[in-house]
Amino acid sequence: ANQAVTVQFDDTSAGYQVYRSRGCVTCHGPDGMGSRMGPSLADARLFYDRDSLTRYLKDPEKAIADDPRLLEMQSQFPRIQMPAADDLPREELDALLTFILEPTVR
Repeated sequence: ANQAVTVQFDDTSAGYQVYRSRGCVTCHGPDGMGSRMGPSLADARLFYDRDSLTRYLKDPEKAIADDPRLLEMQSQFPRIQMPAADDLPREELDALLTFILEPTVR
């Protein structure tokens, strides 16, 4: 039988504080599971490592233009623009990467 995988993001972490304070919750939801405005982050760890996710966060428009999977995903949220996080201090970026890429998986 196919077991559903449960992904839980750590809302006590420093990365969650960045996720909240930077407004990521608005589109990706308070639990990271997405909303009508943005996709779930539950599978992000399957598609990114720290370097590739950093590149995406710093210039999402370029990343989306270069990736058919992301183009398809963006088409589901046509009027929403993923903002660039190019001004994040390194410490906040590191915390955010850990938050997104290292959830608890059951």
